[in-house]
Amino acid sequence: MRNKLAGWLLLLPLILTTWGAIQYWRVSDAYQSYQSVMAEKADLQHLIAKNPDTQIIYDDGQTVSAGQQLGMINRELNKYSSEITMILARVGISQGTVATGILSLLSGAGAIYLCISSGRAARRSRDTLLKVFARCRKMLPFILTGQMTLVGLSIICVMAYEALWFAGNFAMSGGGAKIMVFILISIVLIIWYIIKGLFKLRKSFTMFRSEPSDVAGHAVSREEAPGLWQWVDEIAAKVGTTPPDHIIAGMMECFYVTSHRIMLNENQLIEGKTLYFPLLYSALLNREEASAVIGHELGHFTGEDTTYSLNFAPIYAGMSHSISLVANEVEDYYSKVIMSPSVYLGIFFLEQFDFAVSHWSRIRELEADNAGASVSSAAAVASSLLRISAVSEVISETLGELYEGMLKTDDLLPVVMARLRERGVPEAGQFLNEATSHPSDSHPQTRARIEALSQDISDELLAAASREVQSDDYANIADLFTDAKALSMMLTASLSGIVTECITQRTEALETLLHESVVADEVVISEGRRTFRVMFTLGLVVVAGMGIAAVKLGAENLISSGAVHGLWLLLLFWGAAFMYRDRGKAPLFAFRHGQLVSDKLVQAYPLHYIVDYDITDVSGMATLTLHVADGAPAPDMAVKKRFFKYDAKKQKLMIMIAGVRIWQGKSLSPQDLSELVHGQLQMAHVKHELRQ
Repeated sequence: MRNKLAGWLLLLPLILTTWGAIQYWRVSDAYQSYQSVMAEKADLQHLIAKNPDTQIIYDDGQTVSAGQQLGMINRELNKYSSEITMILARVGISQGTVATGILSLLSGAGAIYLCISSGRAARRSRDTLLKVFARCRKMLPFILTGQMTLVGLSIICVMAYEALWFAGNFAMSGGGAKIMVFILISIVLIIWYIIKGLFKLRKSFTMFRSEPSDVAGHAVSREEAPGLWQWVDEIAAKVGTTPPDHIIAGMMECFYVTSHRIMLNENQLIEGKTLYFPLLYSALLNREEASAVIGHELGHFTGEDTTYSLNFAPIYAGMSHSISLVANEVEDYYSKVIMSPSVYLGIFFLEQFDFAVSHWSRIRELEADNAGASVSSAAAVASSLLRISAVSEVISETLGELYEGMLKTDDLLPVVMARLRERGVPEAGQFLNEATSHPSDSHPQTRARIEALSQDISDELLAAASREVQSDDYANIADLFTDAKALSMMLTASLSGIVTECITQRTEALETLLHESVVADEVVISEGRRTFRVMFTLGLVVVAGMGIAAVKLGAENLISSGAVHGLWLLLLFWGAAFMYRDRGKAPLFAFRHGQLVSDKLVQAYPLHYIVDYDITDVSGMATLTLHVADGAPAPDMAVKKRFFKYDAKKQKLMIMIAGVRIWQGKSLSPQDLSELVHGQLQMAHVKHELRQ
């Protein structure tokens, strides 16, 4: 990363600056001559102004009036005006290259220094982190924009100079005209990418601003959840903070708090401090554990953590996402040259803060754990951490089935509880080295958090975290809401509605894609006979050569002359021809109705098991590699061929094709083959998904 950063921000501007200096040197003699003539002209004008009859005597004794000499200089300047204009233009452009290159170099070096110094300062204290990050966040967009613009302008100046030099030294016809057109097109493209890049960066600037987080759930009022609100009020008082402004009951996340703006269900903007209360997790925790978790979350609203949560964490995450989006816009050579300095600088900026962010995030989580322990107990905090990790797999699996449309239920909570009762809660000790998730933050490992509380990781603790789920689904949350079951059913219905809508939209898109597809139901692929013919022909050439040698030299002189060594070439060429003798005589494989069919396979292999493919081509030998999905059955090979084989370890089917062509049809380039395979795989996946 540092090498790329130095290359784009320091080496590239240095190269451009040096190139500009060389360009100035290339025109310096002509420019100095022009300056000398202009200086002489100025002197003559000054003399004539004093005395119009001034005579000039040269070293050879020739006398010329100042007026005559001035007239001669003016005629020469007029005669070579176009050349002079070209010289002046090249001088100005080369100076522009040097100026923009130096500014770009200084800007890049200054930006790197700013990032490094700010990153170091951010490690001193959480308050310093907020201050330097806020300062850099305001400056960074302008630095990125300026860096991209300066590099782009410097490159334009380099190319414009060379275009002028080329126009002045070569005839603008034939190849010269083509080169000139290429240079001009490149300049236009660079200007276009500068403009495009500025708009992309401007878009990213808006992303740097804190945008509302999308949340699915229900904001419960004090009337809907009197027990929950009273409980949270009491915990907030113990922690030493004000209660949250909102409590959102949901099913998609675990416990968390935020001061960030929330867009609830895509239609309700919520501002202020918010506690997210997950019904599924809370139903699986006892009251002591849940109190510890809520105390932990409300602990983030105390002291510096409130400012950190509100002003830093969401914006930092947003900036990371925004720079990633800008990096994804680097698609081709021109955009890479223009935008890479800004992209790598943005990534480097975030890297300098990563250590400080991780350091202070760890500290704030441990502080919040202490807040949770003060409300409940250290044992309850430890047990809650392990309990949440232990039940997460079943909760995620159930939600995943709902999202994929595989699960139909009017209430998710009893489904999760029933599955955990049936399977049992996993042993909690296996989750000690994991970290609980959070929408906008990272957490230390569970083991480290428990040890920081001076809590022993005992068998009793692990057993408590892995205890069986009780038979009453709503026992742990029934007293918190006026009707916990109705709330759970409402949240389930809301999620099911979102899933149904997404499935409907996707199905319509897939049906449209299938309807508009021009992919053939059957395509048969074979090999060309070119390799066989070439090898066989080369063998015939060797035989003919040896025959001529035998006639010219005599059979007895073949060995002494070395001509007999042609037998090795004959063996090589005809041996290769023998290997390829049957290739191309029959189809190699076929894509038929969403399946891969070949006599090398025991049975047709469904294409929807293929998740990706690669194609390489070396001297006409194409290798098609089909990557099989994890968990999918392996292709059943009828015969073992090195040109058609399955690598079970890497889960990929490799087919080597000597000269790709449609059976009894046209030859295919690697690009043609790639488009054909892509279309067949896409249609196979579409049809398979529509059948589900």
